[in-house]
Formats: sequence, structure tokens, C-alpha cells
Amino acid sequence: MAEPEGTAPEKKTPEPGAAGTKTAPPPSIDELRTQLRAELATELKAATGLDSIEALKAARDKEAADKLAEQGEFKKLAEQAQAELAQVRARFERAQIRNALLSAGAASVDPDVVQALLSGAAKVDAAGAVTIGGKTPAEAVAELLQAKPHLARPVGGQGSGAGGGGAAPAAQTMTMAQLGELRASNPAAYQAEMTRRAGGK
Repeated sequence: MAEPEGTAPEKKTPEPGAAGTKTAPPPSIDELRTQLRAELATELKAATGLDSIEALKAARDKEAADKLAEQGEFKKLAEQAQAELAQVRARFERAQIRNALLSAGAASVDPDVVQALLSGAAKVDAAGAVTIGGKTPAEAVAELLQAKPHLARPVGGQGSGAGGGGAAPAAQTMTMAQLGELRASNPAAYQAEMTRRAGGK
């Protein structure tokens, strides 16, 4: 409907917040970032007792370093225990081998020579049993005495026969060639044999 001529249009009062009124500008990116950091720092302090991410990272790095140091100490102690166990095991094996060979070599002129000749091939299993080339000590000694009869003890013993001298020890009947062979193949056994002979004179 048209307004009557001669009347002025009615002025309307602008509503609050309508165009033309001033409002607070939105926060900037930096302000938002600062606010978020403050909120995060507050939550971090409440959860961990630390004031910053850097402090949290430093604490975790220290914890990791402490764990590594502790593991290194445990590893060192374990290696020492393994070394000591290996030494004890080696001493035990040497004693087992020596005892087995000296016992099995009782039929020889000099069990120490037999032990020196065979101990290098001896092994000890987990149960403490000694084998020499897959054979028992008795079998290995029997084969050695068969291959080197000059190491075998004479049958019949000493003191029998005329003059009470008995049979001479088999080792005394070794030829120079046999001594040379023993010296080349096993210097320790050769030395033991020569020492035995010198003491028997």
C-alpha cells in the first residue's frame, strides 16, 4: 500500500549486532596457539608434575639411559658368570680325562705316557663320561698298546725266572727308531719316557 504523499518514511532503530555495529575481532592464530600451549602445560603439570614437553622428553631419555646402563651391568655380570663356569668346566673335564686314562692305562708300563698320548683326542659329555675317538678309555688304551707294544706291561711280572731279575720292562726294549718316532709324534710322551728310564737306572 502506497504511503500518502507528504509524509516522511519512518526511521527504524538498528538491532544489536546488526550490520553497522562493532564486535570484538576473532583471536589470531598466535593467540590460539598460546592459549593451547597454556592449556597443555596445565594438563601436563597435573599428569606428570613436569612443566613442559622438553622436560618430559628429558625425563624419558634419562629413564631409557638408566635402563640401558642396568641392562649393560646385567650383561657384564652374566658374561663373568659364563667365563667362570667355562673355567670350572674345563678343570672338571681335564680331571675326568686324566683319571679315566690313568685308570685304563694301568696295564701299561707308564700310565702317564698313555695319558699324554691319548688326552688330546678325549672328550667329556654332559654326564661326565669320557670318550676317545668315540671309544671308551679302556678300548682306546687297548688299541694304543696293541699298536705300540713297547708301552705294554710285561706279562708274568718281575721277580720270576733265574737270578730273580725277571723280564725287563717293555719300554726298555724300545729301539732307537721307536724312540725317535715317539719323540717326533709326541715330545711330551718322549720326555716322560726318558725321565722314567733315567729314574729306573
